[in-house]
Amino acid sequence: MTVYVDDMRVPARAGRGRPAVWSHLTADTEPELHEFAARLGLRRCWYQQRCRTCRGVCVHWHYDVTEPVRARAVRLGALEVTMRQMGDLVRARRTGGGGPAAPRPGEHPLGPHHQGGPR
Repeated sequence: MTVYVDDMRVPARAGRGRPAVWSHLTADTEPELHEFAARLGLRRCWYQQRCRTCRGVCVHWHYDVTEPVRARAVRLGALEVTMRQMGDLVRARRTGGGGPAAPRPGEHPLGPHHQGGPR
């Protein structure tokens, strides 16, 4: 299972709560994402799968996570990626119908141009 958390860190407010810094959490498959989100204590109703950009099936499915949850996700094994890398993942879903193929040992899950980790 590969779970990803991006570096968006955008300030926003959810409902009447205090402002927080938010990023996106996604995975190679929706079942993997939901399993990982449950381990983080995220509610299923926070899952986002609809957008104005996609026609038909949305490829932008994710959970928004606050900075403390993002840090916990990384400690539990989520791979930190840049917004650009997250875009690559979404494009792979759109064109290939799923997430990236399993990487070879030592290879970055988003492909060889991402070697060396997030930029």
